[in-house]
Amino acid sequence: MRKRKTIRVAASVCMAPVLLSAIVAVTPFAMAQEGVDAPARQEATASAGRADPAKAQVIVAQESSMEKSFKETLSENEKLMSENADLKKAVNKGIAKESLYAARVKELTDRLADLKKELEGTKAALGNERAELLAETEKLKKENERLGKEIALFEKEREKNYYFKKMKAAETENSAIKNKMRSAIPAMEALKRENGKLHYNLGNFYLGKGEYKKAAYEYGRAARCLPGDADLTYNQAVLYDYYLIDPRKAVLSYTVYLKKKPKAKNIDLVKERIEVNRIKIKSSEWSTEKDLER
Repeated sequence: MRKRKTIRVAASVCMAPVLLSAIVAVTPFAMAQEGVDAPARQEATASAGRADPAKAQVIVAQESSMEKSFKETLSENEKLMSENADLKKAVNKGIAKESLYAARVKELTDRLADLKKELEGTKAALGNERAELLAETEKLKKENERLGKEIALFEKEREKNYYFKKMKAAETENSAIKNKMRSAIPAMEALKRENGKLHYNLGNFYLGKGEYKKAAYEYGRAARCLPGDADLTYNQAVLYDYYLIDPRKAVLSYTVYLKKKPKAKNIDLVKERIEVNRIKIKSSEWSTEKDLER
């Protein structure tokens, strides 16, 4: 609509200069003619007035009418010239707008072309990605089918080998328990040694108080926790030798002590005490040949 209006304005402006130029061209000629013929007309009018007064009035009226028409023509010409200038401004303004619109249309057209190219590239990329996804989907479907078959086969085998699996589970559990026990052995050994030391110290305590039977009991419990402690065995031998007067246990304790500590500094004393207690065993009523052999 805007373009059609602009065309109509342009057409009017184009036609206006032709009309105005025609009027401008005619008007000076008319004015020149009027200046040249004025004295002759006045003379003719005066002669006609003298000859015929009525005709003179008609001529004067015609001249007055022509002068009025001429003035109106001049006024209309000026008005048309003003309108022509306004129309030229409007045309120039319309042309400027048309240029802006054309530039904007070109910019939008170029942008649309770029967007189309970008869209085509995106479609191509999406097409490739879609193809890859479809291929991956097919691959996953095949893998799922394979896994489903394997699971079904596994279920059948599991039903067949239920008790075998139970046994394997029990073996696994057993193995885990053994591993736990093995890992607990160091802690148990450490606890055992601590208990042995505790009973050893209790035995020394009771020995110092003169409670020899309690001391022997604690030494016995300590010996079970500390089977390799030679000093503990020696203390037991001394307890049986000097305090509980049990020569058989004294000999046994001294003998074990020498096995645990064959290079002991007091080896001569220990051997002497073994012989003394053996003599006591031979002279005792409760001893037997079997005890001596032991």
